[in-house]
Amino acid sequence: MPDNACDIGEILETIPIPGFLAHLDGGIVYANKAMMAISGQPALVDMDRTVFGLGIFHNPAEFRGFIQSFKLGGSTRRLVLPVGRLTNSGRPLVLFASRVSYRQHPALFGVISPATSTGDEILRSEPDDNLDALLDKVETYTLRVHRSGRLIHLNLPLLIELGYDRRERTPPLRQIDAENDAQRLTQLMDSALVRGDATYETSFQRKDGTLFPVKVVVKPIRKVEFKDQFMLTAYDLTERRNQQQREQAMEIKLERMSKELERRQLLIKEKFGTPSDFTIISKSPAYARVLEQVNQVAATDSTVLITGETGTGKELIARAIHAKSLRANRPLLILNCGALPADLIESELFGYRRGAFTGARADHLGRFELADEGTLFLDEIGEMPMLLQTRLLRVLQDGEFTPLGATESIQTDVRIIAATNRNLRKRVAEGTFRSDLYFRLNVFPIHSLPLRERREDIPALIDHFIQKHAPPNRPLPRLRPQDLEKLINYDYEGNVRELENIIQRALIISTGDILEVNYERHARSSAEPDGAPDSIPEPEVLDFEEMQRRHIMAVLSMTEGKVSGKGGAAELLGLNAQTLFSKMRKLGISRQSTKYSPPPQN
Repeated sequence: MPDNACDIGEILETIPIPGFLAHLDGGIVYANKAMMAISGQPALVDMDRTVFGLGIFHNPAEFRGFIQSFKLGGSTRRLVLPVGRLTNSGRPLVLFASRVSYRQHPALFGVISPATSTGDEILRSEPDDNLDALLDKVETYTLRVHRSGRLIHLNLPLLIELGYDRRERTPPLRQIDAENDAQRLTQLMDSALVRGDATYETSFQRKDGTLFPVKVVVKPIRKVEFKDQFMLTAYDLTERRNQQQREQAMEIKLERMSKELERRQLLIKEKFGTPSDFTIISKSPAYARVLEQVNQVAATDSTVLITGETGTGKELIARAIHAKSLRANRPLLILNCGALPADLIESELFGYRRGAFTGARADHLGRFELADEGTLFLDEIGEMPMLLQTRLLRVLQDGEFTPLGATESIQTDVRIIAATNRNLRKRVAEGTFRSDLYFRLNVFPIHSLPLRERREDIPALIDHFIQKHAPPNRPLPRLRPQDLEKLINYDYEGNVRELENIIQRALIISTGDILEVNYERHARSSAEPDGAPDSIPEPEVLDFEEMQRRHIMAVLSMTEGKVSGKGGAAELLGLNAQTLFSKMRKLGISRQSTKYSPPPQN
């Protein structure tokens, strides 16, 4: 035995059961004579000076796993050793071990005892004069207590766990039991005396003031020499409580994640959702190059900048890129930067947290948070204010943002597709658009062609819009060749969107099998001089209510008076049926004849 272990050796030799002290690498500091006896080793110096050489642990992996178990809570651990380890007995042995500090280094103190189930077995099988010594060998925590609450004996495993020493005065039970006073403990013992036993859960308090949960079984000792004494068997619930807490925390986390996912999906679908079905119609060789670019960039995560005039289908191109990308199963969210003031754009992009400002009564998830792992389409990016351009640039660079009122940044994985009908290079030169943001966005530019550069597509687009907007249950009207020629040669300022509006209006006013395109009423050819007297008829000036009345009556005429349901006027007008009925009553429109009748007088 080394000199620096003399103090440890003296303590261990006073223990009547096998004991040892070891470093956390497995090296033995000291093992008492009882330990040597059951290990079969004549002397510690003649053997491998480790817990493996001693035979307690089979290999270093098993020892490391046992040391790691202390991280789960508690300062004492119990390990049932397999039958045959250390002794040839047919019964297993139990290791009780605690993490201690030896010469300012962490160490492991352990004792070995036979595997005995409870103190009751000892009481039935062993002489009374050896009771306390035998209780020290029990694998569970046991206490012998007088009805008054005076603690007569704590067994060795519990003594170690509580941090007391045999030389110290044993505290009363009410000091160890942190949740029950003396009166309650007396009631529990009286109940055990009547019923045979009593069980309850509480917390035991260590000498240092820390607590650990236990389940206590109280039984009276029914022997004359132990009058008014009770045996308390305590089972450490730390591991069970920790497991329950982990399970509860996991359940709460899963429930929160599930609700958050449902909330995000609902927000995306109802508030931000956009139709997933779309069609790009083109036979033009020039536009084929645009579609080729879509296919090239879709499979990447590159930022795309779509340029082009109003109404050329920039949003359709963005949808096509998303639909062909690896993010197709994730959301595509759209924000029109030109349709909102700066403060609303900021909250819609980045969101805010409850209490961030007056009126912020709940968290508001921004587009970047909702579109995570998906695509964000920023339309009219040229209209974004300079301050927000700086924040957007930071998100593109760092992949994170901070909602208004939040204390921590949020990581985001969003693909950006931007679109503009502005000349961003010119805006950069004017100082109204950041040059670094422009170059960040302009990784892969796509120019959406105006309709005048793809006139081959106009007949197919007209057929598509007729089928899309034609009233149900009526034959599709035909377009006269002369009207088709005019529509093909017209120089559309609004491009495809303007063409769609012309066809939609023509379908509303057409009642026969011919599509009545009032070409001159909608637009004037750019070839006509500005002052041409016959180019545009003098418009009829109508007040707002009369314009509404005529439009509703025209749609009701198309649907033959049908207001609600599939193909009804409400569906064509994009209104709720009850809202349309209310408007009809207000405007004096008869449902049956679609003729005007004065509204009722109040």
